[in-house]
Amino acid sequence: KCRIQPEATPDTNDDGIIDVADLGFVAYYYGKNAQAPNAGAKAADINGDGKIDIEDLAYVAIMIEDLYTNARPGEYMPLWSISTYK
Repeated sequence: KCRIQPEATPDTNDDGIIDVADLGFVAYYYGKNAQAPNAGAKAADINGDGKIDIEDLAYVAIMIEDLYTNARPGEYMPLWSISTYK
């Protein structure tokens, strides 16, 4: 059998920014089962394998790194980073 996994978003808190808050969100649920009756745990299961583990944390961390590495000054950076960058 094969299942289609919808594309996961590392913006786990739906604020429109992928940042350390999202990484912290996943870290909070680390080691938990995504099948628990908690919507947060399901959102933290980025790869949809039913558990929140290092793969989910790594995915969010890599996305953060990619966004900041490839961003031009002032582009797609949280406000705290924009003021720090200038």
